[in-house]
Amino acid sequence: MVTLESINSFLEQKTLAIAGVSRKETKFGNILYKELAGKGYTVYAVNPAMESYKGNVCYPTVSNLPEGVTGLVIVTNPSQTLTLIKEGEAAGIRNFWVQQGAESNEAMEYAAQGNSSNIIFKECLMMHARPVSSIHSAHRFFRKLFGKFPR
Repeated sequence: MVTLESINSFLEQKTLAIAGVSRKETKFGNILYKELAGKGYTVYAVNPAMESYKGNVCYPTVSNLPEGVTGLVIVTNPSQTLTLIKEGEAAGIRNFWVQQGAESNEAMEYAAQGNSSNIIFKECLMMHARPVSSIHSAHRFFRKLFGKFPR
């Protein structure tokens, strides 16, 4: 179960990688990259089909990331999610945000086994990374109003 404490613990990580950036500007991984960078996070892109993103190195795998990356945002096909979590753990990453749409039953079962990683599911990062703006602030308000916001 995702708690507000686990969300805040993830958000304390200031060096994040995003698996799932794309050449298509409208893809959610790209939106997250831009938003998180604008909020002061150091962000690295991961996509095996790209060499660069926004003028920066795009890493082919999580294991190729530079040292110091402490959180991984996953915005990929659900079939890749568990592999990315395990690859991240092998690289020393212990904080994972599996964005809605990237969730898989296998990854959620793995997280439920009680491993030592902080793995967040069924939450939108844009609704939690401060400052929260645009439609995400309205979503946040209504989830709190109706008791659906993590505690």
